[in-house]
Amino acid sequence: MKPINIKLLTAILIPMLLLTLAGFGYAHWTDSVTKQIKLHAGYVKASIISYKCLSEFDDDWIIKDPPEDEVPEEGFSTLRIWTDRAFPGWYVWIGLLIQNQGPFPVWVDVPEYKVTMTPPSYVATSIKEYFYGPYRLEEFNDAGVWGEIGGGNYEEKLDPDQGVIGVDPEDPPVYLEPVGGQNENKLVLWIYLEIVDGSEDFVAEIEITLRTVLALP
Repeated sequence: MKPINIKLLTAILIPMLLLTLAGFGYAHWTDSVTKQIKLHAGYVKASIISYKCLSEFDDDWIIKDPPEDEVPEEGFSTLRIWTDRAFPGWYVWIGLLIQNQGPFPVWVDVPEYKVTMTPPSYVATSIKEYFYGPYRLEEFNDAGVWGEIGGGNYEEKLDPDQGVIGVDPEDPPVYLEPVGGQNENKLVLWIYLEIVDGSEDFVAEIEITLRTVLALP
């Protein structure tokens, strides 16, 4: 019987042991742990459900998007109006009726404005906002800040320096709960916008975008 070649045996066994250890190490160190995290995110859906555009220059002088009689059922967030007869002293009262149609309460703040003119030139505007509410359904009709104000009497009901005459406005931002149940909350925002300086007879485009944020607990 030939003697065992120790060197040859060692050369064979060492690679076999290394392969075994490598397999064990790979299996040991590559175990993974999966952790699932659920994130509950809220969203904001406060909308303009109705509006009024009041001015002595209305109808033939002001184009509105969307038109007053074509407001989407789900409401909208941006109102655009145009006039091709703007001049220093031109003004408009814009009333927005706002509801929170999302699942969470929100803060309603001063809107974002974009006023442009054609041809491009200098224009200066004066803008004032007056918030009223929010009102529950039974309070809204008696508040005197919406249904009673129209094209025939707005100059008697609205004042550029105080808003709705005889009613104190709220300071923005205003907390607005979701619609539903007894909380059919309606918030009224009256905006007075006047062109105080600029050229004569230019096209003015006014864009008003509702600005709301989620009311976090």
